[in-house]
Amino acid sequence: MDDVDQRSWLGKEFRLALERPDETMSSNGQTGHPRDRMSLLSHDLRSALSDILGGVQLINKDQFDQPTLEHFDRISAAGETLARLLNKMLTDEPSTGAGMVTQPGNLNLADFLTDISRRWTDRAHEKNIKFSVVTESALPAIVTVDRVGLERVIANLVGNAIKFTDAGQVTLSVKCTEDRALNFKLTDEGPGLSDASIAKLFQYEGRPTDTPKPGTGLGLFIAKELAGMLGAELSVRNNDGVGVAAELRLPHEAWFDRSLRKSGKAPGGVSRGPVDLSAMKILLAEDNKTNQLVATQMLGAMGATFRVASDGLEALELLETESFD
Repeated sequence: MDDVDQRSWLGKEFRLALERPDETMSSNGQTGHPRDRMSLLSHDLRSALSDILGGVQLINKDQFDQPTLEHFDRISAAGETLARLLNKMLTDEPSTGAGMVTQPGNLNLADFLTDISRRWTDRAHEKNIKFSVVTESALPAIVTVDRVGLERVIANLVGNAIKFTDAGQVTLSVKCTEDRALNFKLTDEGPGLSDASIAKLFQYEGRPTDTPKPGTGLGLFIAKELAGMLGAELSVRNNDGVGVAAELRLPHEAWFDRSLRKSGKAPGGVSRGPVDLSAMKILLAEDNKTNQLVATQMLGAMGATFRVASDGLEALELLETESFD
């Protein structure tokens, strides 16, 4: 095959792997033997993404001015998000709807909010508006949720808010309520929702055709589906005065502990459940971003609290200031 034919075949292969996960296509266009989902492409996709993230990490940020640093953070944070999405797509069982919510893991909430800021601050500055993350109360250090699912909900809400806000600011406020619910409230200073938009809110491709901005309305549909899978409640309304307010409420039972710390012993003392590391604080030293993602997902699934160091020097600095098991 020449390069054009090869690209055409790879495109068909990718689409088939997504739409019909138990089949693959041979280079002559015929459906081949059943294989694991995305098996023909998963190795090369991961390898290419690992090189992108690895190359980004080698860049010396000290020489950047503030605008360039924001560009860098946006690329780096989006690449890390892509790696998590790709890993789920390639390893999870096929699912329907918004899909891809699996077992929750322990998530450092402060680091998560920092990553949200890194990804979206530069996008907002592109439009000469401001994006900020504000914590309104003491927050738990660790929450037990599916990171990718939560990240997708927040990303769709923030992306919509920035798209429709042409002046002013977009603010993500995070707080714990008196009943220990975790609230993410996003407000913008855009034009607000029309009556037609409200009537089709959360519907699949529910955006009215006469809206001035491009899009289909899939973002809110995805956010609503994923919120339900996370055990959360999502509401969107016109804000008092100007713009839209979107609020994601995670009840205490949706983010605290859940089933991660279950363990069982088979006869003879052999463990038959997931290893329980809920009492452990672990320092992971790893410079490869893809390996970091895999290892932290495993540690999270076992209930561990963990910190990640990207090199030996950072690991030594953490050891001087914190205690690990």
